[in-house]
Amino acid sequence: MVYKMKVAGIERELPLCPISDNLNIGAFILFGDVELTEKCAEELCRLAPLHDVMITAESKGIPLIHAMCRISGKNKYVLARKSVKLYMRDVVKCDTKSITTANAQTLYIGGDDAEYIRGKRVLIVDDVISTGGSLLSLENLVKQAGGEVVGKMAILAEGDAQERKDIIYLEKLPLFDKNGKYVFDGDIVKFTDTNADYEWIGKVEFGNPNAEYNWGFQLVYIKGTKANTDILCWFDMEETGAFAEVIGNIHDNPELLEV
Repeated sequence: MVYKMKVAGIERELPLCPISDNLNIGAFILFGDVELTEKCAEELCRLAPLHDVMITAESKGIPLIHAMCRISGKNKYVLARKSVKLYMRDVVKCDTKSITTANAQTLYIGGDDAEYIRGKRVLIVDDVISTGGSLLSLENLVKQAGGEVVGKMAILAEGDAQERKDIIYLEKLPLFDKNGKYVFDGDIVKFTDTNADYEWIGKVEFGNPNAEYNWGFQLVYIKGTKANTDILCWFDMEETGAFAEVIGNIHDNPELLEV
């Protein structure tokens, strides 16, 4: 399955990749795609706020930030690494977790880069912003180094990130169910908990309610033997064994929520 999209005037097909049994994401790949990288870099540079230096996380943001620096005439950018290299001294670090990474990781910058950032206006750059885990770690790294974050930019905003007002991005990237159908805010899902004896039907709102970065469904109606009430329920699909299937949209099928 693929998702066809257009960004910076370039059309591409994104392969859909599962991150759980019931949720897929579109794989946006800059590596090896010079045309796409250059066009996206041009558009982001046009929208970028005034800044002194850019920073990104290893490794998907590297071709983008390189192109943006070349276009804007800057000869240096800062790269947050996933491991400490032999040449790095006086390391500054911060933990991170992203939608495409199974386990929490730590990002690092060396003392030289930290000193270079100090007192400067810093622009954070990434290819896709989703849960915002990597973004938050980059912000913390910049602050620890004494820099000022003046902007956060990405080519695509995925899922809940689309509603953020503090980032600049070019296009929205939807989430997909196991069959490749868009999962929108407002979709009605049939949710079966393997540890319960009832079904929940509710309005989907993918979100990040806490540091766990769990995916969530806000349930507006519970159908079953235990409750008939509004409830807010957050869960982790993979750890709890929960199952959710899109059965319609609340805007098009309000009767789905009728008792």
